[in-house]
Parts: sequence; C-alpha cells; structure tokens
Amino acid sequence: VLCIAELCVNTLITIHTINENEYYTKRADFNNDIPSVRARIADLGVEDPTFWRLETIQQKTTNSPSLYNYRGFTIFSSTSYERTAKLMRSLGYHGNNINSYKYTASTAPLDALFGIKYLLDKNGVQSDPLLTEVDATEAGRLYRFDDALSVGYMMDSAIRQWEPLDQNPFRNQQDFLRAGGVTADIYQSLTLYDPLDPTLREEQPDGAEGVTFEGLDESPIGTPPGVGEPGMLDSGYSYTRPAGRDIWEQTVRLVVPEDQHVYLYFNPNKRANFVVKVHAAGADINDEGTEIKRVDINEQELVDAGFRQAGEIISIKMKAESDGATDIRAYAVGLVETAYRQSVEELKTSQLQVTSFSDNHIEGEITAAEAGDLFLTIPHDPSWQVKVDGQTVDLEVAAIGLSSIPLSAGFHTVALTFVPPAFNIGLIISLASLVILFVLYWFTRRQHFGRKEFDPEFLDVKKIAYEATVLPRRLGGENVEKKRHRDATAGSDQSVSKDDQEDATGLSVIGGDPYSASRESLAASDVSDHNDTTTAKQAVKETAPLTFSPPEQPSQDLSSWQDSWQGEEVRKIRIKKKPLSFRSTQDQVTLPPNSESEPGGPELYHPRQSDEDEPSQD
Repeated sequence: VLCIAELCVNTLITIHTINENEYYTKRADFNNDIPSVRARIADLGVEDPTFWRLETIQQKTTNSPSLYNYRGFTIFSSTSYERTAKLMRSLGYHGNNINSYKYTASTAPLDALFGIKYLLDKNGVQSDPLLTEVDATEAGRLYRFDDALSVGYMMDSAIRQWEPLDQNPFRNQQDFLRAGGVTADIYQSLTLYDPLDPTLREEQPDGAEGVTFEGLDESPIGTPPGVGEPGMLDSGYSYTRPAGRDIWEQTVRLVVPEDQHVYLYFNPNKRANFVVKVHAAGADINDEGTEIKRVDINEQELVDAGFRQAGEIISIKMKAESDGATDIRAYAVGLVETAYRQSVEELKTSQLQVTSFSDNHIEGEITAAEAGDLFLTIPHDPSWQVKVDGQTVDLEVAAIGLSSIPLSAGFHTVALTFVPPAFNIGLIISLASLVILFVLYWFTRRQHFGRKEFDPEFLDVKKIAYEATVLPRRLGGENVEKKRHRDATAGSDQSVSKDDQEDATGLSVIGGDPYSASRESLAASDVSDHNDTTTAKQAVKETAPLTFSPPEQPSQDLSSWQDSWQGEEVRKIRIKKKPLSFRSTQDQVTLPPNSESEPGGPELYHPRQSDEDEPSQD
C-alpha cells in the first residue's frame, strides 16, 4: 500500500512539474500543421533549387528541421558536439551548452552569417524591412532574407583561434566579425534605466525630445541618459532582488534613438518572467502599450524587439517569485544599419558558390581575393573528407566549434563528403557477414533439400521405412547367408526355397511379413554375428524393399497421433537424438495389399549399431 501511494504521489508531482516548466497539448494540435508545412517546404525546394537554410519563427520542438524536413539551424542530438553548443550559446542562441541549440530568436547579423535565407512565420506578421514576403499559405507566411550568406565564405585565418569574450552575446558577435577581418562595428549599446531612479542624467538621447516618464508617484522624475557609442558595448545591467522581498518586480525602459533594430538579452540566475512592450513616441508611459514578447525562462534568452521607430519607448517588466531569480543581468543594443550593410557586402564578395549538394556531400567553387580561410558554418567533425582542387586537405577547427579550410588566393574547387572514420571497416565486416550467412544457408539448404521442419502435413517416411524394413532385412539377410553356408557344408542343394529362407527367428525375408519377428529374436540375431556387415549390406541390395504407409493423419494433435502409431519407438528415436523430420509427399510409400500389420502400425526396432554401420538412406 505504501509503495502504491508513493508511486501515485510521485506521478502527480512529476505531472505538476512538467506542467510548470513546459505545457501539455493535444496530439491533434501538435500535428495539425505538419502536412501543410512539409508541403510548402517541398515546393520551396522546387522553386529555389540552390543551397539554403530555413527556420520557423515559432519552434514546436528542438528538432523542427527533422519534424518538417528542412535544412535548418536548430538541433538536439546526442551526437552533436559540446564545443559547438557552447559557441552557439555564447552568440546568443537558446541552448543547453551540451548538445543542443535552438532558433527561438536571432539577430540580422547571425541570420546572415549562418545563411538563414528563409523564415516561416506560422502565426504572425513580420514588419522587418530586411525581410521580403514570398507568400502566405496555410503553412504560414514565408519570408526571404536576401542578406543570407552561403554555407562558406572567406575570412581571416585568425578565425581559427577566436574564442568568446564573455556572457554578452552582442560583444561576442562583433568580436567574431573582427577576428574574421570585418572591421565595421555593427552594434551600439542602448541604455536601460529605472524611471524611479533620481540619479538619471538630464540629457536626452536623439529622438527623445519632449518625452517624460511618470513614476508610481505620478511625478516626473527625469529623462533617460544617452546611448553608447557604436562598438563600445557595455557589460550589461545587473539587478538584484531587495532583501525580504518575496515577489520581486522590476521595470526598466529604453528610448529608441533612431530607426533601427533593437535586440535584448536576459540572463537570470533562476526562473524569471519578462514582458516586453513598446509604447508610441510621445505616449504616456503608463499606457498599456503593445506587447512584443513574453518569456518565462531560467537561463539566457535573446529577444528580438523588432525594427523600432525613433522615439518609441520599450518597457521591460521583470518578475520573480519567492523561489525565483535573485539576480538578473540584462543587455540592450541597436543595430547600426550602415555598418551591418558594409559587413555583409564585404563577406559576399568571396563566398562559396555551391554547385551540387546532398545530405552528406557539398561541392562548390570560390574565387578568393587573397589568402585566408574558407569559413564554413558547418560544425567541425573529423568525418568530413575535404578536397581542394582534387587534392585531399585537412579540415581545421574555427571559432571553437565550426570549420574552415585554408585557401590561397585565386580560383578553387572545393568538395566535402561526410564519411564516418569506421564506415569502411564496418561496411566490410557487414558484407563479409552477409556472405558467410549466405554460404551457411546454401549448404544447409543443400544438405536438407526438400525438408519442411516441424510441418505436421509431412513426415520423413523414408527414415521411418528404413527403421521398419531395412534393419530387419539386414538381420534376415545375415541368417540366410548362415543357412546357405551350413547347407553347402552338408552337401545339400545350393538353392534356397521360400521356406528355407525363413530363419530360426521366423522372419520372412522375401515373401513373408518382416514385422512378425519378435523384438527378442531380432536382438538375439543381431548380437549373434555383428561383425559380418559386408554380407548384410549385399543382402540388403539383393532384396526388394518392403513398403508401408502411415495411417491417415489427424487434423490437429500430431503428437498423440505419432505416439498411438509408433508407441515407444517415438521416444526411442528422440532419445537417440534422431527427431522426426518432415519431407514432401514424394517420399511416401504404401504397404502391399497382403500386409498383415496391426491397425496400430508396425512396431519399430532399433538395434544398437555404430553410425558407420547404418546403411545410406539414398
């Protein structure tokens, strides 16, 4: 009773925990969009046969590329490398730092670097000027991102030694580009402020003239400070739960200085809830505003606040329960459009033009303006076999988890093929095993041709006939020869009559019934002269075989039928490790009309003999 009670309690606790951290759904709700999304992606492959990557705005699983059958970014796999997962986490992607990273949100520079050419929004509408809407179908709205780079492009060789700087993903992204030879600074810091903080500076950022902020006491408390210079990314803002506060709420805001993309990044030490809203320029900050994003997280999360107009106010409400976060670090940046455009165009001048590809093969051409590394947005794996201009080269590790190929200036052809190191050995072993299995099967079939093991419709009547006829005739043949020898010695006639061919045991060899001999007399005859096997074999050949037919087979119970027909002999055969086997009806023979065998069938006799004495069954 206690065990059952414990199981029930643990089950309820587990269900509640899953419901708190995840959520339950109906199977129909989970699968309802799969056919339409797969069909739209299949059509896209026909419309655009080049190599591209796609991602969905709303991720249903951590393996959406497998669910919907597309080339994507998101992955959760036990074979994924930890170093690659750590790289993606440092750049701002959602992940577990072990074997998973997920496209829950991204930035324009990241989408360009990883070649995310298409985005499928299954629920909403994107108002990003960098995206071009392709169409709207049952699967959702499909957008094309024209800044997406190829799967490979030229970068400085220093990209091999690059490592993340810290936990600020925007600094890591910018430093990554610098290591690859891109000098433009693509991000600028945006200031987060607390409207109740009396230490706010008086100067206003560009585009925020005339904006006032009301605190909880409904009195103006100041204006937000200015924004950071491009490239001078700060280390973020740290917020700590006040002592004795069970439920902690904190609201911070920023003013958008110019028309630009705004990105946020939150890093709580425990679970916390974040609600991001946008307020129109000049609006009262106490207005409800428009919700952009709501996330409930216990680890790092990137939030795309979208393309915002100058003067708009973004508010961020952070909330943690009593057992939730006690410390939260937040980052806010704006995308510098001109620097971003310059960086993308610079990388596009020397990128790999993919000429053919499959699941495990990529081939393309590239013209490098100068010597460097062909940086590949492919996780590094020693299974990749690389050829440059037909010559095998090594695949280098770049940015701790991706790949690169050193190239000289000029035109090159590049081919990558994924072949696991032990694949050839495993293939040879598998083929050899199949050959051995086929040979064994062939010999077994040849040795037992025509057998249908354990098929109750067929009996090996040839073996039964041998047990019932040949062995008694062997004994009878030996007695006939002995009788002839005695008659010759006595000077009598050499011919043997039918009566004379019946030995002392009463066994009729030619015309009589071979089953009339008693078991004791056959055993005595067998023991009397066991050494004269040659004469016995000759007698067997000279004597016509006796035939018989088993009784009519019952419909179901075969074992009882065999026992009733053959009695103790069935068990003797099994004891001698000679189980009954089954053959086709071509082996069946019949008894002659004058057979006087009992209704129960002949009683078989098995004299002791070595295997070499047993006559052939052919």
